[in-house]
Amino acid sequence: MKVDTALLCDAVSIREGLLHILGGGITRIWAEQFPTAINATLALRVLIQAGEASGPQAINLLVQGPDGEELGSFNLDFGVSAPEGATAGTEVPVPLSIPMHQVQLPAPGQYSIEVKVGDTIARSVRLEAAHRPAQQAG
Repeated sequence: MKVDTALLCDAVSIREGLLHILGGGITRIWAEQFPTAINATLALRVLIQAGEASGPQAINLLVQGPDGEELGSFNLDFGVSAPEGATAGTEVPVPLSIPMHQVQLPAPGQYSIEVKVGDTIARSVRLEAAHRPAQQAG
C-alpha cells in the first residue's frame, strides 16, 4: 500500500471512487484563542496492489505538536477488493475522507499529521497554527 495523496481541506466528499475537494492545501489555521480545533478534513488516496486488495487494510494517523508530543492518534481500518479482471500489477485507488475537527491545537506553532502504513511514515502533512488578534471596533 502506498499513500499518493494527503491534503488538508475545507471539505471532502467521495463519489464514484473520486475525491471531491473544496479548499484543498490548507497549511495555516488562524485562531483568536487557543486551544482551537483543526476545522478541516484530511483527504487521502491510497494505492493498493490488486494482489493485496482483499480483506482488511489499516492506516494510522498521528497528530504531533511543536515539540513532537502526540495530540491524537487515529486508526483507519477499511476494506477493499480489486475490480473484476484486475491483474496482479494493477493498483487499486482507495479515496478516504477523515474529519480532523476533534483534534485540538493547544497553542500557536508548527504541527504535523503523520500518515503511517505499518511502522513507516508514508506522508506528512505540515500545519501552522497562528494567533489572529481580535478585530477592533472602530
